[in-house]
Amino acid sequence: MPYDRGGNANAMHGLPVFDKRDRETRSVSKTQYRKFYNPMWNFLGDFHYPPGTYYLSNSRMKTPMWYMLDQVVISKDLLPLFVKEKLEIVTNCTYANLVNTKGRPNKTISDHFPIVCEIQE
Repeated sequence: MPYDRGGNANAMHGLPVFDKRDRETRSVSKTQYRKFYNPMWNFLGDFHYPPGTYYLSNSRMKTPMWYMLDQVVISKDLLPLFVKEKLEIVTNCTYANLVNTKGRPNKTISDHFPIVCEIQE
């Protein structure tokens, strides 16, 4: 999640944008941290369906309802091999429809949608 600790430099340091021209690390408080690209951020919001892999509506003041529990995190070295057009949140398969009537994960199968990506050899 963009507001989760995983985006911190001392955690996974997954960033929503990582250009191949960018440096592989950045300095924070005089310590070098390796940067990673998290393409799953591109699915958050209303331009893609579904806008996350997990849905939870609760009575807390701060809740986005859609969460991105499943992630793909890519190093700069792997970036040229990553096929971004093949990254997807899977909502159906030959076995069953993974979406319920409200457009959320069908919890009789799983509480979240799986993801799939492709890395070239």
